[in-house]
Amino acid sequence: MLRRDGITPGGPQDAGQVSARWRTTREKLDLPERFRIHDWRHSKVTYDLDAGENPVEVSANVRHHSPGYTMAQHGTRRVEEARKPASGTAQRIGLGRIT
Repeated sequence: MLRRDGITPGGPQDAGQVSARWRTTREKLDLPERFRIHDWRHSKVTYDLDAGENPVEVSANVRHHSPGYTMAQHGTRRVEEARKPASGTAQRIGLGRIT
């Protein structure tokens, strides 16, 4: 298995080491102290889903227990965007507006 600086990618991580690496990275990127690693993770998942990435793959990459959980937590904007074409189609075939 690949190792970098004593870290096994995808394996269990020491919370203290993760926090220390995050603080270093946050300082290098000049991010505010209140910007948490979880905020970055949440943004990444949301942007991946918004870009049309496969929810199953996104879920696996962040090690969620199911794609359903990933979509429930991060897929709200995708649902809103899906309503636009559905509404347009409904109007074209005479079903009125879908909200």
